[in-house]
Amino acid sequence: MNDTISYTRGHKRPNGKLQYYIREKNRDASGKENEKWHGPYNSKQDREEALFDFNRNKNSYARQNDLTLNEALKRFLADADKMQSEHYGDTHTLAVTMFHSVLQISEINLSEIKKYVVADFVQALKKLGKTNSTIKNYLSDLRIVYETICNQNGIESLDPFHRTRFRLKHEKKERYALWPEEIKAMFAYMEEDDWSYRHAFRFVCETGLRPGELFTIRHADIGYDEKQDMTTIMIDKQLQIAGPKRGIQHKTYYFKDSLKTGEQANRTMYLPKRTKRFLDDHMNLDTKLRDRYNGDYATKHDLAKGNMQGYPYYRKSLLAYVIDTYTSNQIQMQNKALNYDQKVDIERQAIQTVSEYDDLVFTRMPFLKHGNIAGAQKCESMGWPLDSKSAWNDELKHYAKRAGVTAPITKYNLRHSALANMHRVYGLTFDEIMQYTMHTSREVLMGYAAKFENSNKGQIRVAKKLDKIHSELGLD
Repeated sequence: MNDTISYTRGHKRPNGKLQYYIREKNRDASGKENEKWHGPYNSKQDREEALFDFNRNKNSYARQNDLTLNEALKRFLADADKMQSEHYGDTHTLAVTMFHSVLQISEINLSEIKKYVVADFVQALKKLGKTNSTIKNYLSDLRIVYETICNQNGIESLDPFHRTRFRLKHEKKERYALWPEEIKAMFAYMEEDDWSYRHAFRFVCETGLRPGELFTIRHADIGYDEKQDMTTIMIDKQLQIAGPKRGIQHKTYYFKDSLKTGEQANRTMYLPKRTKRFLDDHMNLDTKLRDRYNGDYATKHDLAKGNMQGYPYYRKSLLAYVIDTYTSNQIQMQNKALNYDQKVDIERQAIQTVSEYDDLVFTRMPFLKHGNIAGAQKCESMGWPLDSKSAWNDELKHYAKRAGVTAPITKYNLRHSALANMHRVYGLTFDEIMQYTMHTSREVLMGYAAKFENSNKGQIRVAKKLDKIHSELGLD
């Protein structure tokens, strides 16, 4: 029995209305007594049932006291339906794995994790070069697992992972921009590996598009201005993972009709010829990959086991999944079977969603050598919206390292690289860069002075200037 914790009946009267609670008192290792309230409960009967459960868990404390952190993680991840996103559990698994590996502990009981153990963990991460932000994330994930399982099993929680104890102040991130030579070196290794997004990489390094802007480009957004003889792209939306409030579970997406920086960032981007070529190269590669897997079952082993192959096949598979997702979520929300009209409406929404995915220029595509890259994930279904969290960052870091780039490169560095090279290589003024990219950060852009109005006239002028510079530098 756990004698350091006790539960008693209690009540409160907020706004004069009686509410039923359970009061928890516990003593920590130093003998200090802490208090916690559970509730409110709808009735005395509900409170009595909860009190019985609390005491039952308390009495099983001795038996559960040897629960290890690995076992706690497995129990925490068991209820997959409560996960907030596709990779929600991945961060907690990584945190537990890192905790064990850094401290060279294969197994450790929850009751043995003290503040000094976590302090050693924090210091070890700092020696490995982890930023305070990363360390905070590890501690947050570990704390969630620890607290959840302790509460479920009546284990006394000492809250050793509370990150405020370790004074992890916010660190200013160094914003590194790739030089053209570094971009070319990374691209050479991408070509060698036949990386599916290598042309998209070059495209972003020229345009400075934000990840959210890039991933939402649809074929319908690509146009042509005959008067100016230039290709255009409409940049006016972002892609977000959908939640239950939209009648959709996680793993599906929707288009939001405004950018992260607001409607003032909506614009028509004019592409210089060299930049347009990178976009064409990507779309041509996308077509070849779809054709390659178009019903050719001899190459089925290249994709995940059981994957629906090819361009016409992935749409059928994706549609079936989205319909099942919509249906499942609606049933959970209503807790009853759906009528015919509701099913028809779900199918209509699903067909519309898949059609939107089908029009995307940058989608998930196979990458056969993904296993050589730590953290990279194999594409199991073509056609899904490209997700930078699972498709880009790890790969970019891998190729940067191979190219001898010491700074950690992520999706954001590609935008910084484009901005920096427009100034330091192509000779554009700060004002022209802000006009072309709709960038508003004074810090990143060396104190750029003003935000320009969004006008096609400025876009055309900058794009034509880039065309001329590319030609003069022999970059056609």
